[in-house]
Amino acid sequence: MHRDLKLANILINFPSLTKEDQMRGDFDLKEYIRSIVLVPEDGQVQTPIEVKIADLGFARKLHDGDLARSYLGTPLIMAPEVLDGNAYDHSADVWSLGCIFYEILVGFSPFTGMNKADLIENITRGTYYFPKTCKLSIAGLSFLHTCLQYQFLLRPTLPDLIKHNYL
Repeated sequence: MHRDLKLANILINFPSLTKEDQMRGDFDLKEYIRSIVLVPEDGQVQTPIEVKIADLGFARKLHDGDLARSYLGTPLIMAPEVLDGNAYDHSADVWSLGCIFYEILVGFSPFTGMNKADLIENITRGTYYFPKTCKLSIAGLSFLHTCLQYQFLLRPTLPDLIKHNYL
């Protein structure tokens, strides 16, 4: 398990993007990404994207049934059980993945606070607001709610999450 999944630890490489493209005065990264992310009718992505997870300093290998107890990570994306000092497993990374997904869609974290105590209280409530201005399919909302399931025993395992119909 990673234990500190956050946007800053996700690296994206666009192998087809050249330095010359980037140096052009009219280059627009958002447009470039939009042009390569759209999947054609045949389902074959034309331009590869490489995604890597970085900063494995807190990572730990857990065997079936093992639990971790260390208070590690970034509070904004920490699962409730980690914040509470309880034992946890890989499902804490699923929570963090939900926070990342939310932040990509909305532009800010699902749980915030004026200070650490306020943040912990908001995460402990387990409620978050999804702006009506953001458009997301029912399957996408289901994926988000599945990841941000407050009860860690009800969160899917990573192999189960991969099977979610949104993905």
